[in-house]
Amino acid sequence: MTKKRLMYTILIMAFSTISFSFILPRTIINDITRAVGEVIQYTVVNTFKVVLPANYPYPEARDGSSTNEHSGDTCTTIVLEYGDGTFSTNFTSTHNYKQAPNGNLFASLTRYYDTTDMPDLYARNKNIINTSPNANSNTSLLSQNQSFDLVPHVSTIVPHDTTHFIIPFRNSASLFICFYNNEGSRFFSSIPSPNATMNINGLGIPFIRVHNGQNVFTNISQVPSNLFSGYPAQAADLNSFINSQQNSGFKFSDYFIIYNSVDTPRLAEKNMFFSLPPTSNYLGAAVDNNFTKVRLVNFDINSNKEKKANNIIVDKDLQFVARPRDPNNIMVNPGCLSAKSETHKATINFQNLGLGDVQDHIIIKTAMPDQVLQSVNLTEVVVGLTSIPISEILNGTNGHKIERISSGSANTPDTLVLTLKTTLDGLQGIPNGVLNPLTKGYFKFTLKPGLAASQMPYRFETDIIFDTEAPVHTYYKMDKCHCMPKAIK
Repeated sequence: MTKKRLMYTILIMAFSTISFSFILPRTIINDITRAVGEVIQYTVVNTFKVVLPANYPYPEARDGSSTNEHSGDTCTTIVLEYGDGTFSTNFTSTHNYKQAPNGNLFASLTRYYDTTDMPDLYARNKNIINTSPNANSNTSLLSQNQSFDLVPHVSTIVPHDTTHFIIPFRNSASLFICFYNNEGSRFFSSIPSPNATMNINGLGIPFIRVHNGQNVFTNISQVPSNLFSGYPAQAADLNSFINSQQNSGFKFSDYFIIYNSVDTPRLAEKNMFFSLPPTSNYLGAAVDNNFTKVRLVNFDINSNKEKKANNIIVDKDLQFVARPRDPNNIMVNPGCLSAKSETHKATINFQNLGLGDVQDHIIIKTAMPDQVLQSVNLTEVVVGLTSIPISEILNGTNGHKIERISSGSANTPDTLVLTLKTTLDGLQGIPNGVLNPLTKGYFKFTLKPGLAASQMPYRFETDIIFDTEAPVHTYYKMDKCHCMPKAIK
């Protein structure tokens, strides 16, 4: 076995800007928020417009039929919570507040692009609204025969993204228990307290958002003894039921409870919302699973010795999207082919996960169609903490060089070969720490193929070679832009 080697591993990078108002385990990875000016715009009385910020990623990602002038992107969906228990999935909406809301406005934008869901979160202070005698508008999610449901914003989980849910319901007095992190799959950090909040644009947005006087508990020990007035056996039954969910079946490790004692107006459809913060799952056992289950239970608080409990359960399976977390990967932005010829920014990341340092050279061989390769323009090459001048690579000095190898066939891709000469302080191995920048490097370039080539799907095929080690292969498929299926009804 050689001292140096590349190996595939799962790394979930933790770069973010949302902070939390409480201390979470050190494994927490926060969402990315990109607020430029007011994303949630208040135009006229109680009329809202959500406008994508200027730096919103991939504004040109379309499915070819975009007519939404406010989003400019049919691959982006929105859930705008009005702060009073109602919401909209429209970028422009009018909402009448019968009374001042108890929560701030909260928008979750999700772009469905290159099979990756990446929510961006925005908030605005509720003080901007005016009250009106007219009834509140609401987006209905329940069918005629449903009394409640569990609706995720998206059907997949991507590392570092908070996952959001809507609980539409029209029960009278009811108690809901939500279980998450099943079978040891800790995709989410535990919500530590009923009042825990996310700090989004300087506003505290609760992880569990209720708007009709419900009581929230994150542990059964918080439930007061007089909660089930008139039903003395229910507290023991609730405790027994939670224990059964945690110790058998899916073995859920986390839960929270929402008690809805007053339902006004009775049987009208209303909503509760919650967000599950992510964990890193760094090299954890959970990454072997490709889905996790979130369970919502309507616990029967009216059962007794004569009336058997009728606990209704709704399960939602969320797929864990295993993005290319191999540190040797290719990233492209925009990552798909739109209807116009545009400049794509590509990055080939590499990392030495072997035990020894790279002693002599790094070779990066990238195959791509001739029409695409002709447009390649080098922008940056970094090995460890050293930035290698592009002029040295282009001029072939100091052992660095780049060359194009023609396949001689129109149907076979050409190859771009980048050779980097390393020094004694070159790319180090993982004994220095798997997240140490001295173990990493990247090769950045832009490409802008002609209009005909920009419509032709292709693959970047890359081999990364350290010294005389066997190459590690990675690739990226460029295809036409498309929208992913949405989970929101």
